[in-house]
Amino acid sequence: MVCLDESYSMDPFFYDGTVQEIVDRVLAWSASVDADAWCRLAGLLNSHVWHGDVDLTNVNNVVATNGWSPWGGTNLADSLKAILDMVKDMGDAWQENPILLFIVTDGMPQNQALVKQYIQELLSILSLSRFCGLGMTLVPRLFVEDLDNMVGGRLVDNVEAPDDGLRKGWSDDKFNAAMI
Repeated sequence: MVCLDESYSMDPFFYDGTVQEIVDRVLAWSASVDADAWCRLAGLLNSHVWHGDVDLTNVNNVVATNGWSPWGGTNLADSLKAILDMVKDMGDAWQENPILLFIVTDGMPQNQALVKQYIQELLSILSLSRFCGLGMTLVPRLFVEDLDNMVGGRLVDNVEAPDDGLRKGWSDDKFNAAMI
């Protein structure tokens, strides 16, 4: 599952092609390690938006093809709640095909305490969760580091993530090293 930050601060990354390239690569990478080779794509804005399912037949240029563009705020808590509700509705079905969650963002989410709470609830379900940062400035990087270093257990594994975020134009080897 990929949550794409479509808040207005992402504007430069949408328009220079970074979002398109990173989302294409994250979706393709996710499909390559996922048993059923498809991924649900969500937008996080002022509220959660399900964009639909992406597989290897429709992954290329999915952002541009659908005309998604930035607006609004970074309400990650709303998206995490929707994901949690979806997983609960699945019953035990998620156990046959574990869920991978990638959050493509450039910023600090609103309501950080609630974001942490939902991530903690999802920990027993998710096989992998990773923040895929774009142009990570100090403030959002500190939030991700806080998730990596929380007392009582790490919430996300971004230890190997580059300090300044994922970049457009990276080699496959460099991108893959940042993802695992």
